[in-house]
Amino acid sequence: MNELKNRNFNGELLTYRQTAEKSNMGINTVMKLAKESGALVKIGKIF
Repeated sequence: MNELKNRNFNGELLTYRQTAEKSNMGINTVMKLAKESGALVKIGKIF
């Protein structure tokens, strides 16, 4: 497996809406990119 090169230990967690506003993209596009890149972090339980 390849080693990560750009690891940011002080990264911030954003919601889909926050990311969409910050990047000026739609929520569906942000969700698609997050899923494809493996950047999803689930916190808590999903009911």
